[in-house]
Amino acid sequence: MPIEERQQLALKLYNVTLETLETVPSRALDFLRGTGRNLAVFASLQRRGYDKTAHQQGWDCLQATGKTTLGGAVKEMDPEVAEAVAQADARDGDLIKGINATWKRRFPAQAEFVLRGMKPSTGMEAVLNCRTIVLGLQALENGAERAPTRQQDTEALALLAKRGLGPSERKALAAIVEKATSTPETRPATPAQVAADDEAYVRALGELWVWYDEWSEIARVEVKRRDRLMLLGLAHRKFPGEEGPDPVPDVPSNG
Repeated sequence: MPIEERQQLALKLYNVTLETLETVPSRALDFLRGTGRNLAVFASLQRRGYDKTAHQQGWDCLQATGKTTLGGAVKEMDPEVAEAVAQADARDGDLIKGINATWKRRFPAQAEFVLRGMKPSTGMEAVLNCRTIVLGLQALENGAERAPTRQQDTEALALLAKRGLGPSERKALAAIVEKATSTPETRPATPAQVAADDEAYVRALGELWVWYDEWSEIARVEVKRRDRLMLLGLAHRKFPGEEGPDPVPDVPSNG
C-alpha cells in the first residue's frame, strides 16, 4: 500500500494524519509510565473513570503497535541469526571482563585498543561489542597499523590464549558475529498481504490514538500542576522567562 493510501486510511478512520498516529506510541508510553508511577496523578484521573482496566487497555494498545509492521517488512528473525545474537548477548559481558582483567596491568594499551571503553550490553549492541573485539584482536595479530607494537601485541594475545581466548575461540566468535549480522533470505509478500499488513499497522496506531486522545484530554483538565503534566509528557520544562511557579516534586508511588 503506497504511503498516500495509508495517509488516506488514517484520515478516513481516525480523522488524523498518519504522521500524528506514528508519534502516539512514544507519547502514550510517557503517559502510561506517569500514571503508573504517581498516585496523585492516578487519583486525579480516577475521578473521571481511569482505573486499572483503562490503564491496562492503554498498555494493550501500545503493545499491539509493536506487533504490526508495514507490508513487506521482515516479521521474524531467521532462527540461526536469532541464535547467533543470543550467543553474542551471552558472551560479551564475560569477554569484556576477561580481557580487561587479563590485560589491564600488563598490557593496558592493548586493552584500551580492543575494548575502547565498551560496557556489557544486550541484543544487537552485544553483537557490536563482540564485533569490535574480533576486529581489535585481528588487528593486534596482523594489522599493518599495529606493526610498531607487534611484539607487545603478540605477547598480549599469547597471555589471552592462556586464559581461554586463543585462535580457535576467536575464530568461533568471529563466526557468531558474521551470522548475527547476516541478512536473512526473504520472500516478497503478495500485494494482498502488503495491503493487509499496512491496514493492520494503521489500525493498531489508530486504536492507541483513540485511547490516548481521550485520556490525555481528560488529564489536561484534571491535572493542574505543571510538574505532574510533565510527568505525563503533556507539558515541557519551564524555561527562564516563562511565567508560573516552579513545580514541587511529587513523591513517586511504589507501583
